[in-house]
Amino acid sequence: MTSSNHFARPRIVLARGPRAGEQALLDSIEHSLEVLGQQVLARPIHLLVPSHSLRDHLLDRLVRSRQRSVAGVTCWTLRGLAREILERAGEKPPVGGHVLPILVRRAARREHALRECLEHLRDGYGSLVGTVTDLLEAGLDPAHCEAIEESLSAEGRTVATAAEIRRARSLVRVANHVQEELEALDLGAVSALLKRATEVLDTHPHPLLPCSGLHVYGFADATGLATDLVLASIKRYGGTVYLDNPPDPADWQQDEPAVEFGRRFNERLLDLGKVESASDDTSGPPAISLVSALGTQAEVREIGWRIRGLLDNGARPEGIAVVARQPGPYRSALRTHFRRLAIPFSAVASPGPQLPMGRQIQALLELLERRG
Repeated sequence: MTSSNHFARPRIVLARGPRAGEQALLDSIEHSLEVLGQQVLARPIHLLVPSHSLRDHLLDRLVRSRQRSVAGVTCWTLRGLAREILERAGEKPPVGGHVLPILVRRAARREHALRECLEHLRDGYGSLVGTVTDLLEAGLDPAHCEAIEESLSAEGRTVATAAEIRRARSLVRVANHVQEELEALDLGAVSALLKRATEVLDTHPHPLLPCSGLHVYGFADATGLATDLVLASIKRYGGTVYLDNPPDPADWQQDEPAVEFGRRFNERLLDLGKVESASDDTSGPPAISLVSALGTQAEVREIGWRIRGLLDNGARPEGIAVVARQPGPYRSALRTHFRRLAIPFSAVASPGPQLPMGRQIQALLELLERRG
């Protein structure tokens, strides 16, 4: 049985400017809170965002803008929303995703094309975990695998070598084998969680979540199953989707080139409802400052002094971010220099240094791995 949606078609807000989408979101929530009054306690306003860091940021902005605590607003990540839906439907969310890296390594060793290029590397098979996870979250199904392998063999020659095609076909088989093994063990990775939550939203006769409005913000792109859950949520609950269309920092009149990576995601959402525009007329092109530093320590030290200057001029630490493509090489230097400069800092979802017991366990594992 497919439930009918009693909500209006969702609004799609195309935002241009550094804070246009965020400000439009906050303004809409403020207005809803004023209109709903105490009714919002029984039917909360829901926000759906892609990450815990954005969740923390938006809730902080909301409280600071109102200058008091806020009740009746719930902010979910996709995984949190999926778990909540399944629990309200009386189902137990899939568990056991922590074994996926083990299953990937085990399945990859059986593939000659992968073994010949990864076996000699220390934990070389670990590099496949992210790719296999992406394939599963894209919605890879055992029924698709044979067709995908045939397509790779027939069409892959125009963009890849024969060895690369063999490795790609091996990766598809690994992902398929991992999926089958998870099902045989009655376990599920994140892909199973997202898929089942989408199915429940599409078929359950009741809304499950009391909702005064759903706001979807911060998604620039998403895997296939994640997009399916976003679409199912806004079809079921209505609401507003905010899509950022930022300008190119180097040329304020042009679109940011990276928007192209999320074009398919945007197109699927734009077909759902009425499209509106929001712009940040107060902002102009950003001032970009470059620095050349001799090594990681010098680079991080310069960053630290700049942040120290911002703090001395009244900036909030929570409003400052250090962005790196690969944060790993910078962790030690950041801790060292930020502490020397009395800069308060935190890192969402980034592990800190190991404690003494952790280092001992790591040494034992390394000994067992390299005992030969």
